[in-house]
Amino acid sequence: MGGPAVVYDDEDDEAPPDSDAVRPSPAAVRFVAASRKLRVLNALRDPAVGLALTSAQFDSVSPPGVVARLVAMRRPALAGTIARYLDLEGSVRAYARASRAAAMIAADG
Repeated sequence: MGGPAVVYDDEDDEAPPDSDAVRPSPAAVRFVAASRKLRVLNALRDPAVGLALTSAQFDSVSPPGVVARLVAMRRPALAGTIARYLDLEGSVRAYARASRAAAMIAADG
């Protein structure tokens, strides 16, 4: 039933701060980053979006550049989703959110 249990002394109720069990390995971090990039590339390649990029092109344009291109293509909802998914900086996420709000207001008018 699972791995061995770790028992700590009563005095020391917390795990050591440099515990290897808390941090993922560098290989796991690279795997997660590659998986996220692949999901984004697949979403962009969808025929409804029509922005097929290679991995090298994606790296060259950069994730904030891809968000800006999606906004320019009038795809602000996808731009916001990608900005959140890739955990881009706040200004990029705010730009995508504002573009989506502007598109919704324009659609109502």
